[in-house]
Amino acid sequence: MVHEKKHGKTIELFLVNGTADSLIIAELSNWNGQAIKIPRIEIASCNREEITQAGVYFLFCKEDDGTDSVYIGEAENVKERLIQHLRDYQADKEKYYWNTAVIFIGNCRC
Repeated sequence: MVHEKKHGKTIELFLVNGTADSLIIAELSNWNGQAIKIPRIEIASCNREEITQAGVYFLFCKEDDGTDSVYIGEAENVKERLIQHLRDYQADKEKYYWNTAVIFIGNCRC
């Protein structure tokens, strides 16, 4: 049996507004990307460039029966797509009400 040497990783969390229940940007050492957690109520007013990039996103929902579920999507501009989700919910085009979005983007400035 071959034993691989394990290497530690550093996760850097930036609490953008100073609290953990608001916008958080996470970076993992040796990974060219970011994970961003943002509450639903902060989407429209968020002016961070990071969330206007292409990425994959997860919308965390609470179902009517109390169970948790997640919607997974992708977009060229994640903020625009999340705002579209908000508009669609207001117009009764979407049934699920999500509270938190988690976004994954690359840091490539190509």
